[in-house]
Amino acid sequence: MKLVHVSLQSCFTDEYVNVLQADDPRAFRNFYDDIKNSLCGESDVFIMSDKDETVNLSKVAIMIDPININTADKKINTKLIAQLADVAQEKFAKESANINDGVNKLLCDLQTESSVEIDWDCESPIAALLKAFGVSLKCDHASHAERLFAFLTAMTELCSIKCVFFVNLKSCMTQGELSEIYKFLRYNKIFALTLESSLRDKLEEEFRVIVDKDLCEIVG
Repeated sequence: MKLVHVSLQSCFTDEYVNVLQADDPRAFRNFYDDIKNSLCGESDVFIMSDKDETVNLSKVAIMIDPININTADKKINTKLIAQLADVAQEKFAKESANINDGVNKLLCDLQTESSVEIDWDCESPIAALLKAFGVSLKCDHASHAERLFAFLTAMTELCSIKCVFFVNLKSCMTQGELSEIYKFLRYNKIFALTLESSLRDKLEEEFRVIVDKDLCEIVG
């Protein structure tokens, strides 16, 4: 996979974890907006391709602030509920049927006691039951790195995310944490680019493009 930006000569690839460092605050803000708008489908300044075919970033990519990870992401929880409901029907068919019968019997009994007619979906209350119990992605991890791993795992397993844009990942993670995160990304074949606002030591796994204060592009 390859990623290009219309104002940059360099090309980002999936051979490395990519770092785009913008020393000028205005350039950093512009790149930030470009990423955000590309993920919303409102801009095409960031263009991704896979085997010469254009990839729709709005369908396969996500932008992550490592400090403020939204583990209550609606997309994740919707996919999680749907997955668990499917598993219940496939692997716990008897238990699911018993729940369905019990809920429908209760609702029929309530109907006889109600002063008005009621209606309900009698097919499968499993998904509604999971929502009622507040089933969601576990988020009580001790560290930001652990929370990030859990979030990335959920996004890749449930939402088919293939590309991740980080914001100042290197500013809030130690080199040891970065190495583990990079291993995870490479193992799961996730294309990664982190947008950084300040200089940090370059790691072996990285390809880095620097846009300096004079807006000159430097690879290194």
